[in-house]
Amino acid sequence: MIDRTILKSQRGFTLTEILVTLVLVGIFSSAMLSLYITNTRDYTVQTQVVDVQQNLRAAISMMAKDLRMAGFDPSHKANAGVLTAGTDTIAVTMDLNEDWDVADSGESISYALSGGNLVRTAGAADTVANNVVACGFAYAFDANEDGQLDTDAGGRVHWAVPGAGGNWFELDANDDDQITPADDTDGDGTINAVDTGIPVKQADIRAVRIWILAQSSSQEQEFTNARSFVVSDKVLSPADGFHYRDVTTIVKLRNMGL
Repeated sequence: MIDRTILKSQRGFTLTEILVTLVLVGIFSSAMLSLYITNTRDYTVQTQVVDVQQNLRAAISMMAKDLRMAGFDPSHKANAGVLTAGTDTIAVTMDLNEDWDVADSGESISYALSGGNLVRTAGAADTVANNVVACGFAYAFDANEDGQLDTDAGGRVHWAVPGAGGNWFELDANDDDQITPADDTDGDGTINAVDTGIPVKQADIRAVRIWILAQSSSQEQEFTNARSFVVSDKVLSPADGFHYRDVTTIVKLRNMGL
């Protein structure tokens, strides 16, 4: 006689049970894969953002160090100082070996953007930061040679760029003591700088304000940048999937008269 208890205990899975199991495994696997992809994407983005921040900090630190030496001229015979004062490029000289000229290696230094890279030229050209979208400068000056930075009627320091007619144009267009996207009063991407009526003279420059804007090396899916950034006299509002980071600092040119 057949033991029905034994037969019942040896019964296999039904087709329905197998299908339900496969569905549950598929759902679980899909969820785990989605979580893995999301975590990997987030990690990649975070890594890129950290790299951008580190590159920017290193670049602006190097720039500040170079600019602080602008005009170093113990003999007062080398005519060291600011050679070029542009909105997106700057060049300075210094007499490091005190031989009455600025013709030696490392005594003439410039910074400019080239092909998405911030390039430092001191004889040879070296890239100091990658994936740079914009680099800009503004200047404070002492045109009346009273040993103080020139200010407007409200006592605010002029942060200006060279403009039409050879005058300094103030970037704080709305007089709120800040340089922000709000200074682009007509929304065309360029700050509506105000003519100070003061002629541009490189020898009058006493401080430099630096901006650097960089982006991640790749775009992130389902992300769109919504921030706007000021870089000198430009307002940039990139609506894409890149992550952006900016740095700014003010460098006093300690060898230039203050």
